[in-house]
Amino acid sequence: MIDLHSHINFAVDDGAGDIEEAVAMASEALRIGYTGILCTPHFRYPRFINENTEKNYHLLKRELEKRNILIELYLGNELYLEPENIEALKAGEVKTMGDSDYILVEASPSMTYNAYCGALVQVETLGYKPVLAHIERYFFNLSEIKALHEKYPVQVNMASINLEMKKRIRILIEENLIDILATDSHRSDRRSYKLAEELKTFKELLGEERYRLLTEVNPERILHNEKIIKSRSKDEKTETTDRGKSFFARILSSFRGRT
Repeated sequence: MIDLHSHINFAVDDGAGDIEEAVAMASEALRIGYTGILCTPHFRYPRFINENTEKNYHLLKRELEKRNILIELYLGNELYLEPENIEALKAGEVKTMGDSDYILVEASPSMTYNAYCGALVQVETLGYKPVLAHIERYFFNLSEIKALHEKYPVQVNMASINLEMKKRIRILIEENLIDILATDSHRSDRRSYKLAEELKTFKELLGEERYRLLTEVNPERILHNEKIIKSRSKDEKTETTDRGKSFFARILSSFRGRT
């Protein structure tokens, strides 16, 4: 699996406090099945502006290699959708998702739907492809989320399935409105990679094929700057080939063969 939303890069935002905590987080991520992590520290002027981001990223990569912790790291940002931050994106100060055209974006929970859409259009106008972080947090109605999902990749946090947002998550699953599952991990002791139960619950709710699409295939496609694959609902009649392989099975078979 590849985690496309993590604050594992240390001492750059409200995530890992030091390199030892970051290493502990990587170890836990590996234990539950992750082989890749996109570091997405907040970009929110003036508090978080990528000071030491690249330096600490490379320090962490070297430390993981030294300790033989087999997690591949990638670099990006989580862009807060405010005017000054979008200006920083325009100026090239914000990092995309693994140097792709995709950019992880978030907003204030109180941001209106119209303001959110307007900010997304601004990001698109600059030539980037927004990926919508933790959509379950926002007070948008179902029709609004459906409209967003038609245009943008939608990411949901793993931990939300066992929090007060679990009913919303189940609706998003039933309505087939999730494209990426990620952790949004921040620390080793809270908002952490201790997510074995949450992973199990999502796998049961989604089924094996959809789960892999949201945790492996689509994250890989994002990092390769490719168009994601929109999943299909669990109870929808499955398209098959003459050999009886489902659409997802063909995709996953192709994915396994990639290097």
